[in-house]
Amino acid sequence: MDSTTITSASNQDSNNNQNQLREQEQSLKSNFDFLENALDPNSNFDFDREECFTLRYDETCQNIAVGYSTGFLGIYNIEKPETSKDYKKSYPLSTFPITCLRWKPFNRTTLILVTAEGYILEVHSKSGKILQEIQEENNPLMCVDYSIDGMLFATGGNDKYVRLYDDNTKTLVRKLERHRYDLPEHSNRIFAVKFSKKDPNLLLSGGWDNTILLYDIRTREVCNYLYGPHICGDGMDLKDDLLLTVSW
Repeated sequence: MDSTTITSASNQDSNNNQNQLREQEQSLKSNFDFLENALDPNSNFDFDREECFTLRYDETCQNIAVGYSTGFLGIYNIEKPETSKDYKKSYPLSTFPITCLRWKPFNRTTLILVTAEGYILEVHSKSGKILQEIQEENNPLMCVDYSIDGMLFATGGNDKYVRLYDDNTKTLVRKLERHRYDLPEHSNRIFAVKFSKKDPNLLLSGGWDNTILLYDIRTREVCNYLYGPHICGDGMDLKDDLLLTVSW
């Protein structure tokens, strides 16, 4: 290889490096501009392009709450035209993904949500104000659900336990565990919890271990189980005595 070839190759490498640097600088600038706009509560941030981790209609079916990978909460009023400023609002609530949310029963303006940082947040949907905050330390949370009367809520996550909270006081009632060794316990992450609407004493949980546990709220322990679904998201529902789940 002669010196001309070497010089040519060197120049090409230098040009490639400069192009890569320019692309990286442009990417960083775009990300900075995006975050600057997104973190401005008065901006019309286009959060539609972000990953949706969870969504839920309110009881009127007029509003949809959406939790995003960026930690933003989006509220859509589907009764409003898309061009209206009231059609959608976004609130930056966390630097971690919002993994699950629920509208509070009998309350059209309050939600509860959980994050991958382990926070439980009660939020006012009209303003985005955080009303209450609880942290389960070292336990990224994946799911939450309200009891039918709204007096209790349950959470589940990475540490493989379901926790039951009093909604009025926002205090932990109990960590639900098995007390009979002929029944299983979760051996992997919990991705779904669900209170029964028919039986106020029944709560279910499921996740990566292919096992759905049934809890009796009166005794606050595991009372039965089902084996099968590999649940990886907020994908469990009950209608009367029928259970519907997602599975990987």
